[in-house]
Amino acid sequence: MFFTLTYFSIAGIFVGLLSGMLGGGGGIILVPVLVYGLAWQGVGEHAHHLALGTSMATMALTTLTTTVVQHRKGAVRWPVVARFMPGVLAGTFLTSKIAAATPSRPLTALFIVFLLFAAWSMTRNAEPKPGGHLPGGTILAAAGGVIGGFSSLVGIGGGMLTVPFLQFCSVPLREAIGTSAAVTCCVSLSGTLGYMLAGGATSGLPAHTVGFVYLPGFLCLTLVSTLCAPLGVRIAYRVPVLPLKRLFVLLILCVALKMTHGFFFP
Repeated sequence: MFFTLTYFSIAGIFVGLLSGMLGGGGGIILVPVLVYGLAWQGVGEHAHHLALGTSMATMALTTLTTTVVQHRKGAVRWPVVARFMPGVLAGTFLTSKIAAATPSRPLTALFIVFLLFAAWSMTRNAEPKPGGHLPGGTILAAAGGVIGGFSSLVGIGGGMLTVPFLQFCSVPLREAIGTSAAVTCCVSLSGTLGYMLAGGATSGLPAHTVGFVYLPGFLCLTLVSTLCAPLGVRIAYRVPVLPLKRLFVLLILCVALKMTHGFFFP
């Protein structure tokens, strides 16, 4: 148990830094970290579902810390966050219940595909070209539903989808990252509730779980990541984003390779 908790605590450092620097992205690391950590503890059938639920719960508090720091810097557009919310809450909550009823292997395959897509999109080294002003509330709510729904399926907070969308709508990068942190927090909170409720009646879960949220992993990851998230925000304001993204791409590809090997050779 000590080794597992240490492992989760170290992972929390990277989760917090990524959340602060990029307005999200920690979930990409969280899900495989949790899958392997739970596997070491002998959790089999529901390891991926627990990883998704625990990832959402961890990102909720981590991005809450990031949102507070970004708000103090004036980087959060709260009216935009409010327009996202109806779709985000509905899409995330409903999709989390669908994911909880889906077998683990299709969810693993979907996550691997998402990792490869995320790596490809970040290697393009180009910011999205502005497409105009922010759309109205209905379109933003629909976009929130898509972001929330997909994020819930793969266990991420949604920052890697929200930031490019906001930039495409002519929101400056710093404000896109700050606003994304607030949206990601809401996505994660809704997804956490969905996974907790969906796993409430599931048998065969390990001890110390609330639905599909594994409490020891959640507590270690959250404690460390919330301490590191403000540091990630400060780094984002002082260090060029491009080198950080390149390092992150390398990490994503390593995780994708490891998960692909495990998928075909369990």
